[in-house]
Amino acid sequence: MRTVRQLRIMSTPNGFGQIECSLAPFYGTIVFELLGLAALAVWAWRSRTVIIALCYLFAILGMASITLYRLHSAMTGPW
Repeated sequence: MRTVRQLRIMSTPNGFGQIECSLAPFYGTIVFELLGLAALAVWAWRSRTVIIALCYLFAILGMASITLYRLHSAMTGPW
């Protein structure tokens, strides 16, 4: 028979009673966003049209707001 504490420790991935969250998805998303923005920036620079430049601006604002929202959610934790 195991105690409640032993069962709780055994049920966590690292065996120390804590669940560790990896930041790899967060950094992967940032890299993906940067590559997308760089591609859109090159396209906007070469085409020199207002529509594509506005798309670039809105993409930057949207990605920055999503990243800040995720960072805020990660720091504050679940409800």
